[in-house]
Amino acid sequence: MTRIGRVRLLLSAVALFASTVLATGPTVSASGPVYTITPVGPAGGDYRPVAVNSADEIIGRDSGGNPFYVESGTIYHPAAPATASCWYLTGLNESGLVVGYVETGPHCTAPVEAFRATIGPNFLVHTLANTGGSDSTGCAALSVNDGGDVAGVCDTPAGSREVTWTPIIGFGYGAAAPLTLPSGTVAPPDMGSHPPTVTQAIDNAGDAIGQARCSANHRTSVAVIWAANGHGSILGNSACHSPHSNSAPTIAAAVASNVSGGPGMESGPVFVSGLCRFSGTGSGQKNKPCLWSLHYSSGSLRLSSPAVLDSSASKFARAVDVNAAGWVIGAQGNRPNTTVLWLPHGSGHQHHSLTAEAANPSWVLPGPCDHALGAAAMSAVGDIVGTGEKSQSSTGFLMKVVAGPAGTRMWARQATSRRGVSGSGCQS
Repeated sequence: MTRIGRVRLLLSAVALFASTVLATGPTVSASGPVYTITPVGPAGGDYRPVAVNSADEIIGRDSGGNPFYVESGTIYHPAAPATASCWYLTGLNESGLVVGYVETGPHCTAPVEAFRATIGPNFLVHTLANTGGSDSTGCAALSVNDGGDVAGVCDTPAGSREVTWTPIIGFGYGAAAPLTLPSGTVAPPDMGSHPPTVTQAIDNAGDAIGQARCSANHRTSVAVIWAANGHGSILGNSACHSPHSNSAPTIAAAVASNVSGGPGMESGPVFVSGLCRFSGTGSGQKNKPCLWSLHYSSGSLRLSSPAVLDSSASKFARAVDVNAAGWVIGAQGNRPNTTVLWLPHGSGHQHHSLTAEAANPSWVLPGPCDHALGAAAMSAVGDIVGTGEKSQSSTGFLMKVVAGPAGTRMWARQATSRRGVSGSGCQS
């Protein structure tokens, strides 16, 4: 199976509205927001939501691996493309535009085709063109922003390449455009090689994130961000200073932004959540969940070092998704894990147990180290989807914010986020 064919094994992943808020940090109550929780799919049905938008439209897969989407609270199973042996919905934006990929070979193998579709009664799959060269063996679309820009990956004989597709008004989409890797790095390998990671997501400013390997040893995985102008940079705390081998890669898992201004004049925050190598990690940890708080100023993306998201008592921890207010979802703890929400608090972040916030004794929300359960994605308004345990049975869930920080939902809706795919897996 190709690297793209194994991407599905890694699918599990609120604006800061004024400069004064950015300077002082939003006020978040010590108890955090209050959520209601409802099943997605039948109780015990093991539905796996992977993305949600502010209208609570949801995409994911059922227990049989079949794609589904939720519109106005109703679950639909769209018809598979005629060429598909297996197919997957991977990205969703605020207008209901969906992206994904189709495996057209026997038994879920290559060739692989990227596609787009729209939630609704006419859920028609439209193929996205590959790179246009003879070296491409297939592409997968993994994320879409609210402007319709799509990010994904294309397999080539030389390895995998992160790519983007750009909408052309009146003409659909152009061919996949490979992103230029930063100096000192090479493309990620097939999924069977080291490091076994794939991440590709895109925010509303057009910034894309992904992975690369250090060219010095072709092993060490580093996190990369491509600014809207196409320039690729290695994210802070993720470096290729020496040809060392490291089995704990630094991973960019999700990206969201609240950027305004025309080309060359962009201004505003960009948040990237993921896993970072740090010295002095918790018991048994090689990586820690982290958040890069980047910023556009006069059209230039200013990089910074990541901040640790508290998980000091955890052997296993993971940051899965982030929205445009810097809210982060993930998990921490030993086995069993606990799914958590990290919220801005003063100059840092404070974590909250989602099982406690849901306040529903029939639900338990373990983390991704427990049978790949836990939160998978968060919307711009703070609503969360994933898979938990309801009455001890694996069940998809939707958590909706109903109370919490003053004006949470109104504040959240002042900017949109995007949904990408986390390729971080369970890091210990």
